[in-house]
Amino acid sequence: MVLWLGICVLLTMLSLGQGNFTSGPFNLTLYRQMPALHYLDDYDLCLDRPFGRYCLVYVEILPNASSALWHQIDEVSRDSKHRFRHDRVFRGVCLETCQQTLNGFSDSSEFGEEDILDKELRSYYARVHRRTADAEERLLHEELVNNCLNLEFSEKFSLSVRSLIEYCVPADKPLELDGLDLTFYGLLVCILLLTLCSSVHDYRLSKKKAESTENFFREALNGRRQQLLTSFSVFRNYYRLTQPHDSDFSRDISFFDGFRVIGVFVVILGHTLMVFMTVPIENPEYYEQFLFRYFRLLPSLVALILFNGTLLVRIQNGPFWRHMTEGERVFCRTNWWKNVFFVTNHMLEDSCSHQTWYLGADMQLFELFLIVIVITKKHPKLTKAFYIILLTLALAVPAILTYVLELDAIYHLRPETYRYLYFRHSDTFYQMYPPFYTNLGGYLAGFLCGHLYLEQRSNKAVLRGLLKYELAMWLLVMATLGVLFSGYIFIRHDFGKPSLWLALYAGLHKNLWLLICAGFVFLMCCKVGGVAYDFCTLPVFRPLARISFQSFLWHIVILRIVAGYFRQPVYISSFYLLCNVLSVFMLTQFVAAVVALLLEYPLGEVLRCLMEPGKGQEESQSEIQMRRAQSAV
Repeated sequence: MVLWLGICVLLTMLSLGQGNFTSGPFNLTLYRQMPALHYLDDYDLCLDRPFGRYCLVYVEILPNASSALWHQIDEVSRDSKHRFRHDRVFRGVCLETCQQTLNGFSDSSEFGEEDILDKELRSYYARVHRRTADAEERLLHEELVNNCLNLEFSEKFSLSVRSLIEYCVPADKPLELDGLDLTFYGLLVCILLLTLCSSVHDYRLSKKKAESTENFFREALNGRRQQLLTSFSVFRNYYRLTQPHDSDFSRDISFFDGFRVIGVFVVILGHTLMVFMTVPIENPEYYEQFLFRYFRLLPSLVALILFNGTLLVRIQNGPFWRHMTEGERVFCRTNWWKNVFFVTNHMLEDSCSHQTWYLGADMQLFELFLIVIVITKKHPKLTKAFYIILLTLALAVPAILTYVLELDAIYHLRPETYRYLYFRHSDTFYQMYPPFYTNLGGYLAGFLCGHLYLEQRSNKAVLRGLLKYELAMWLLVMATLGVLFSGYIFIRHDFGKPSLWLALYAGLHKNLWLLICAGFVFLMCCKVGGVAYDFCTLPVFRPLARISFQSFLWHIVILRIVAGYFRQPVYISSFYLLCNVLSVFMLTQFVAAVVALLLEYPLGEVLRCLMEPGKGQEESQSEIQMRRAQSAV
């Protein structure tokens, strides 16, 4: 699997570097004649004035049959599979500058006001931007902004527009604190105080113990009271995080440490590409020219929801900041229950922390397969029947959904899909990725790998170094490349739907990936893989793997903070994106480690103490046993 992940990264980087997979001839000169997707007045200069107002505005360019430029815009926008819609643009408008411009223009009344066509987007902005002043700002300034933008587009492009103010930022009115803000800050202060007091107490205990050694913080303390008092100790939780594997089984599967870290990196890579489609971009043609885009969980999840609903919006500012964060603030306050009850994967609309759909699907599959285990343990004769049914469903469900709902054979992230920070016109994603029933094959493959591993281990067979198994690893690499490149035709072209052969390919494609991954996992369990196996078992991956769940939860927050910093459209290049991926990855690891040390591991230790109240010292182990959070990647 590590080879597959590495190949995916390599191919993605190569595609970023080349950027030539176009759907047709590309003329940069003609492309640059069109209105820019994003143009922003100076944000800081505008709000430096006493009563400055800065508005982010969504703009629709109106059709003009007599304009050659309009026909060019329309032609490019029609190719929504590979290009942004260039008849939909954003403008950052300083109201004072806008008013001064109109004052110098004798007749602004000629610019009529028309309602925007995109009713879905208007409805979305109404649900997201509902602070007290938002509706008033739109009512007061929408006509002024519309006239100003029509004057600009008329003079520069001989085109007219209709506009919608997404929000306005006043220079003299910061966001006020409310009850939820104060609650989160209070909890944050309590956690920090608990950590400080618990760490000081643990340090004092180490000094009182005459025979204290450097291993004191690794040793289990006497009695439940002392264990609870030191549960938030940074010293003790640090050793829990870095403790070596302590059993044969954990050492056998230590390669998963590398898998998890590489998996987090690949997730951050993909999400960086996705989120950077939402920021103001100076050269959108960069994206348009390539086609390869391929009771322990809850406290951390609640912490993420509280953070997004309170502190996130206050960390940064800028013309696009509310555009990047307001949805998280509003939906984490109103629709938090979707995340807490792990149903986000079936209710993604208006949900916060979109990436947590994975947790919902994982939880539902865990419960389903737990039922399967219970039944098959009581009735072993039903085991084969259950596995056959699950295998049939794993193949049939994606194929049937693709045919009946007329979906694409494979999911492809189009430029417009996440441009407005929620998934639009993406039925293939909604129907094929988040639901648990489309992901049955993953859990089933995991079960089969487990059976094969246990059988191989009981036989004490040694597979490492045997030519046929090493060859099998390289055959899996070739199979990975074949499946990866087989999807190119579906990204490059559109096909009529419904189509039986598209449906069959969809069912096979999704499950072939799972079989390939299962093959990598089984061979790695048997220590096959040479340098790749040695790389994945490096000690450096051990602590990073243990915080991979936190990395998965928090990396989108880091991405929003990084992307929301921009004051002006940015010029995207492969090197620039790679630098952002690496910086986001490193920042994410830091934040994940802090959350793990201050929240996940302390609460895990408290839960362990409360669940095992009757155990005395003689039953406790001499070394602290690692109880890792379930990985989400």
